[in-house]
Amino acid sequence: MCKAERLLSKKDIQLLFSKNKSFTAYPFKLIYAPNPSAQSTPTALLTVVPKKKIKNAVGRNRIKRLIRECWRKNKHPLNEVVRKKNKQFAVGVIFLALEQTDYTTANQKINLLIQRFIETLEKEEDIPNEKIKK
Repeated sequence: MCKAERLLSKKDIQLLFSKNKSFTAYPFKLIYAPNPSAQSTPTALLTVVPKKKIKNAVGRNRIKRLIRECWRKNKHPLNEVVRKKNKQFAVGVIFLALEQTDYTTANQKINLLIQRFIETLEKEEDIPNEKIKK
């Protein structure tokens, strides 16, 4: 993941946590919000592994790497849908479990979260855009 695909701005992070919608697929929770700041990618990712859940930094960093890798492999269908909608989203993935998880479980759950996000985006109707087209 390049730097442009990560959510780094403090303002954007505060916006993500204040005006978000979410899905949960244990041990992960995906939160998202429209991102008003101009960015080159359709989705910007924030990974969160609470110190309260995983005590040592090595474990937290491993889980963050795991989340980023699973996101990198599964993000392409989501980016296509977001591009079609001409929107940009700030996305956060929060780790909920008390113990570390393996790659296969993480990959399945993050893929499930992405699929749910895609379904939600496809269900949304952009009423103002449809009125303009007619």
